[in-house]
Amino acid sequence: MDILIVEDSVRERERLETLFGGLGYTVSSCDSVAEAEQIFAKESIRCAILDIGLTDRSGSVLFQLLKDSQPGCEIIIFTGNPSPYLKQRFIKEGAVAYVVKGSEGASGEAFHRLIENTIGAPASSGEMGDGGGVRGTPLLDFLREHISPPHQGLFFDTDGGFPPCPQCGSREYLVTFSQELQAPPLLKGKVLCAECSHELDPTLADGEE
Repeated sequence: MDILIVEDSVRERERLETLFGGLGYTVSSCDSVAEAEQIFAKESIRCAILDIGLTDRSGSVLFQLLKDSQPGCEIIIFTGNPSPYLKQRFIKEGAVAYVVKGSEGASGEAFHRLIENTIGAPASSGEMGDGGGVRGTPLLDFLREHISPPHQGLFFDTDGGFPPCPQCGSREYLVTFSQELQAPPLLKGKVLCAECSHELDPTLADGEE
């Protein structure tokens, strides 16, 4: 599963579920620690969005349970508490982000970018047969969103398309972001062939949007 949302506000839970489901991510949601435990006991979770004020137990308990049982899961804290102390604590303990409800970072656009930079594209849309399940964002989408027009031409061949992969001949590429937290406008990643995962360019870094 791509995303698990644990949030006791029906409005926020449904907003996020609709947002990420519409973007192609596989999403499951619930409002309690007990129900979340049942979900991740059966499935591998790529990313969890956790409220810390839940109906049965504290989200802090769930945070630790997830870290212990699913060490590969990226965790985003989503809370109405703007405490700098709590933010520092959760980030120090391994959360990739601390998002305060009602803030600019909680908007649909900002949350989409955070999820994309954290886990990449939906698992189903970025799988590659010979690439070991590598996932990423289509190169054309990445260029349109993050690379300034003068620099986009560096990635295209003389015929206006992407150059053929020297290994398999494919012209389809994915951008896989590094595991470190991405902070626009500086974005780093690798360009890999969508067919064989051969690397087109070692790194991407553009200082303009």
